[in-house]
Amino acid sequence: KSNFLMKLLKGRIEDEGFIKNALSSYNINFNTQRFAVMLFYITDLGYLLEEDAGECAEGKLGLAHFIINNVVEELVSRENQGFMVEIDEMIACLVNFSEHSKAKGKSGILDIAATAVEFIRNKFNIGLIASVSSIHESIYGIPECYQEALNVNEYKLTMENDSILSYDDIKSPKRDYNYPIETEHQLINCIKSGDYEAATTILDKVFENNFSKEPLSLDMVKCMMFDLVGTVLKTLSELSLTGEN
Repeated sequence: KSNFLMKLLKGRIEDEGFIKNALSSYNINFNTQRFAVMLFYITDLGYLLEEDAGECAEGKLGLAHFIINNVVEELVSRENQGFMVEIDEMIACLVNFSEHSKAKGKSGILDIAATAVEFIRNKFNIGLIASVSSIHESIYGIPECYQEALNVNEYKLTMENDSILSYDDIKSPKRDYNYPIETEHQLINCIKSGDYEAATTILDKVFENNFSKEPLSLDMVKCMMFDLVGTVLKTLSELSLTGEN
């Protein structure tokens, strides 16, 4: 069943007849054709990392997965259906909405994700990143749900953002960033003169200009970060310092 769900999420099954037979074989009955995916990525095993916890690393991770699976499935099943599967070192929950929960939609699963993350952190000291897809209206939209949740997860890891985000929050990002050549020269001069406070002020301004309003696309975030690293490397080269020094 888990293997089937994983293939369904990754879009590796397209044959309609096979899908119907598999759903019947695994006793999966979707209530509606409305789906979303929540992804949970573990950032901290908390108490489970303590030496006296008495479990090997693999056992501790398995226990963490067990906790997350049960908490999330319990929360989702109060109004919808949730199908849990471990996938690529993450835990995915395929949400199938019920008819009566239609009005809540995205806000409902965002609330569930936030509640799960907070409860698991407070009760078990396990740190999680939760990423939520938008809602799709067909079983054939499930792979797109999964890909959207993956994109949100990568965005949050890159940005070190621990808020609960859905794909709708990042799907229309800015396609350029603001880091003019004048600002780069100012930063270079601050680094050369060893003026840490001024350099920090410039960086804060760069981040504020780029992240305080609508989000940057993930590609643009990476480009900007490489640009900033490039500034530092160029300055080190001019100062005849190696990267190690």
